[in-house]
Amino acid sequence: MAEFSFVKSALLQEQRLDSEYYSRKYVANAEKIESAEHVITLEEIRKKETPIRRGIDMPIFVDDSASPFMVTIASFDDPGVDFSQLKRVSLEQHESFRGSHIKPGDLLVAMGGYAGKAALCPEDTPVSNIGRHTARVSVDTAVADERYIWAFIRSKIGVLQFERYITGSVQAGINLEDIRAISISLPAQLAQKYIGNKVRQAEQLRAWAKGLENQLSTLQDLIPINKPKKTEDKFSTAPLSFLTDNRLDARFYENRHLELAEQFNEDFSKLGVVCRNFKYGASVSADYISSGGIPFIRGNALAPNDINGEDIVQMNNVRLESLGNSFVEEGDILITRSGSVGVVCDVQEQFSGAAYGSFIIKCKIADNNYSPEYLSWFLNSWVGQQQFRRWENGAVQLNINIEELSSIYIWSAPIDLQETIKNLLFSQRQAKRLSKSLTSAAKFLVEALIEGQLTEQQLIEAQQALDAGNNTLDKTILAQLTSEGKSADLKPESEANHQPLFSDLDELYCLLAQANEAAND
Repeated sequence: MAEFSFVKSALLQEQRLDSEYYSRKYVANAEKIESAEHVITLEEIRKKETPIRRGIDMPIFVDDSASPFMVTIASFDDPGVDFSQLKRVSLEQHESFRGSHIKPGDLLVAMGGYAGKAALCPEDTPVSNIGRHTARVSVDTAVADERYIWAFIRSKIGVLQFERYITGSVQAGINLEDIRAISISLPAQLAQKYIGNKVRQAEQLRAWAKGLENQLSTLQDLIPINKPKKTEDKFSTAPLSFLTDNRLDARFYENRHLELAEQFNEDFSKLGVVCRNFKYGASVSADYISSGGIPFIRGNALAPNDINGEDIVQMNNVRLESLGNSFVEEGDILITRSGSVGVVCDVQEQFSGAAYGSFIIKCKIADNNYSPEYLSWFLNSWVGQQQFRRWENGAVQLNINIEELSSIYIWSAPIDLQETIKNLLFSQRQAKRLSKSLTSAAKFLVEALIEGQLTEQQLIEAQQALDAGNNTLDKTILAQLTSEGKSADLKPESEANHQPLFSDLDELYCLLAQANEAAND
């Protein structure tokens, strides 16, 4: 049956007469926003001296580490911006397009094809520009809390509002005029602060996690291996003792690989000795369902030293037999074997029992002198990664098999160093996980406030109590949040996709205290 709706003439706008704009879900969403006591537009919350602008139309990229960055929508990383993989634009173009310059605290909003995607420029934002598909809003903090505004835009209610304004058949997007007209439900200042502070806490945990990552990276200097010298030579000479029957390709005998191989001694053991039970994952059709299925880890869910739970899909239960024994347990080692070869992570408790796919090789530690966390860290270190680069092969898509993987050398590190790495990884993973939970909490709180599940007064009182050093009311509110939003009657037997957003609030407060202490050191 075709969907249709009747629209009151008062809702019609001259510039939008398309049926999609007046669909029931968009009209109902707009009515929710407008029902709030105080509604304001993005145009009304900007600093008066800084218009809402979009960025450079046709950027000219340069290979110069001193030039300004070009921030893209792909670099938006809730709630901030990831500057690690960005291209750079010429200084001349940077100076010519001053309207594209961004500053700490600016709110960036996607204009092209990514409805409701937004990012906040962090305090350490380097000299950067935005492109034509991004709008910059400099929020007047005397009018609104910029982090509350971010949470509103990123909530389901905010995303729906952006979706409503999208136009274009070839390249869909939203124009500046419509961005300026985006409506924001603005609660009392303390209520904004309560929600905005969840985003601030998320940023604090992310910054701490980044610091822990840097510490883990620094520990690579303790590996008793000298980095091969960089050379412009286009050839290398390999002694006969290095030649193998199965690898006669030139890349395998590059000078850097030979220099590294020469340094391995009795303090190193092959992965095939350290681990056992190497096994490829299940090759099954992509029969995924939205919820209630078998958790299935694909290659793209693996990151160095971590598994992204958001990228784990649910496999239809009818595929259980096809999965065979391709399931993981806590402490297993997962390694991507195709495409991005050599992304490694040990399996943490919360992922135990999940199935894994054919682009992954799983193994188990056979030597108790190695911890899973350390093995993951070492294989992701430059020593481990260079060995992956040597052993991978393939013309169209790079691969590595179990035999080749087993030839990688592992350093037998002192137990106390392994314990240090384990503890740092644990804190880093928890910080990253709770940071994501806090950004989700901010969005859920916006939705609960607009939909009447929470009142402004509850948030005001919770913030007042926090300002006085009492987190009791904060705990009460956060305990009602699930992975799907707010639930006043959460029960322990809830389905997996309705688990508490924060399984241990005391752990959250403890990590926030540690992050705050680290920031003040």
